[in-house]
Formats: sequence, structure tokens, C-alpha cells
Amino acid sequence: MTLQNSANHATVADLGERGLLALIAPHVLSHRGDVPVGMGDDGAVVRRDDGSVEILTTDMLVEGTHFLRTAATDWAALGRKAIAVNVSDIAAMGAVPKYALVSLGTPACMPAAAIAALYKGMAAEAARWGAALIGGDTVFCPHLIVSVTMTGAKPDQQPIPLRSNCAAGQNVFVSGHLGASRAGLDLIMDGNLKSHIHHPYAADLIRRHLRPEPRVELGAALVRIGRPFAMIDISDSLCNELRLLDEASRRGFRIETDKIPVSCGLKAFCADTSRRALDYALFSGEEYELLFAMDIDEQRLKERLHNEGVETPVARIGVVTDAPEVVFLDVKGKEIMISDMTFLHFGR
Repeated sequence: MTLQNSANHATVADLGERGLLALIAPHVLSHRGDVPVGMGDDGAVVRRDDGSVEILTTDMLVEGTHFLRTAATDWAALGRKAIAVNVSDIAAMGAVPKYALVSLGTPACMPAAAIAALYKGMAAEAARWGAALIGGDTVFCPHLIVSVTMTGAKPDQQPIPLRSNCAAGQNVFVSGHLGASRAGLDLIMDGNLKSHIHHPYAADLIRRHLRPEPRVELGAALVRIGRPFAMIDISDSLCNELRLLDEASRRGFRIETDKIPVSCGLKAFCADTSRRALDYALFSGEEYELLFAMDIDEQRLKERLHNEGVETPVARIGVVTDAPEVVFLDVKGKEIMISDMTFLHFGR
């Protein structure tokens, strides 16, 4: 089916998320003098008259897709998360957050106290990163939607870590550890896991899902190191973000799966539930760690980050290759065949 036929006859479900983006792309400004980076990265880049650059990003949380509206919902925590996911996009561009606009779609039956707690959480999370809520919009909607648009700032002379900057021979790194967010979501949603809720690891896994930790200091430090590099935040899954880097840079990856960092809590959860920690590490969404490729070895990178005052853990998990494909290797260096289990918004 051609794109034109897709536009005329297909549904969004037929197109899938990437097909939908391809349909939209011709109508979105991708480049001009004052917009060096448009659609296709974690944020757009706008060049201001004084020579500095501004990062703009937007993200939303939608009832039924990202959260459930129940009597037990922690509205302040949801507000914090709505801001944090946008802060993570700003961090992935090597910038620091500045301002946020919030558009709220809400049912008329929403308790006023819940909305107040939601905004209190958003304001607190923004203030944590030196940003501020400065306005927005409110409309009626049968389902709750929290849409945030955020700006970020960075000096113009610093490199912009675009997804297309991958180069063969670069090492591939990831911050923190992966998989815990999806495990936390499973603990919340899967009734078969109720008996595990009171295990020592459960609170940390659930917290990881509900309260993501944007890596602002790390992103800003990486651009100060001054080397051209590629970066993306892990919002959908490690597997998905690797493929996005692959498509943007036309480079491939050899990923050593035994090097992907996972927490002790996730390992304990998987041991108790007979699940594979690797599946969580590869396909967990809403992690908001940074995935980046840079021409520097692991020890030297850690030394440079330490000198920058950043103690966020980073781990080398592979290397960029010329061949435009993502290859996963086991501990013996043998290729593993992977079936992508990343959550897809439109089923494909």
C-alpha cells in the first residue's frame, strides 16, 4: 500500500505509529535557518537571535494508556511523572528544562482536589529541575489527558546529540539500569502477581514505574565533554530506541546482552516469577534512562563524568557498526534472535 493510498483509505491502526509519523512528516517543518533540528529527535531545536539555542518538546499522559483513574490514584505522583517524562526528552538533547505549558483535558466529574494535587505535583517536579509552569489550557474530555510542552536551554557552542550522529566504532552506553519500570507496571496490573506485592523488591520496582528519574545532569555533562555523539531517552524500550538510532543514522549495533545493567530487585522478581530479566531489560518502556553512542572508552567516560561531578552509573553495552542492523549477542558472543515485545500504541 502506497503512502497516498494509506492516506486515502487506511486507518491509523493500518499505518501503525511509524506510518502515522510518515503521514504527518510532509506537513511539519523539518529544517530552516532558525530551526536546525525539527521532527525526528527527542526535541526540536530553535536558534534564537542571540545565538543560543532552545529545545522544545511535548509529551502527554492519557488515561487508559499511561495510567488508570481509580480511587487509589496518586495524583501528585502522576503530576510529577507528566513533567518528568518531558524533562527526560530535554535531557536527551543535552539541555536543561526551563518552562512548561500544560494542557488538561478532564471529565467534568473529576474531583477538584485531584486536579489540585495533579498540578501541585507538576509544579514541584518542574521546580526540582529549575523549571516553571507558566500557563496552558483546560478543556472538557471524557478521559483525563495531561499534555505538557516544555522548553530547554543549552549554549549554542555545545554539540547537539542527534539520533543521526551514530558512527561506526563508537561505544554504546546506557545510564542506570533497565527493566524495572515494566516489572513495576506488571506488579500493579497483573492480578496473578498480587502475592508478590509485599516482597522487599516490589516497592522499588513500582516506584521506578510511577516516579521516573530524568538524567538531566548526565545529559548536560555529556555535551560538555564536547565529542559529537548520538543520544535518545528510553521511553518505549531499549530495543525500540536502538532501532530508532539505526534508522536515523543508518548504522547498526552489536549489543552484548549480558552487559545490559539490571537491578538486584528485578533479578529477584524474575527469579520468583520464573520470568527473564533480559526480556524486561530489552522491552521495558517508561525507563527514561539515556542511551547514547560516543567515541570514548568506558573507563575514560566514567573518569570524565566524575570530574564533571556526575555520579550517575553508565555501562557500555555494545558498539556501533557499519551494517544497518541491530544484533544481540549472548555472553559467549553468539547472536540471539529477538522478537520485539515493545508496547505499540496502534498495534504495529
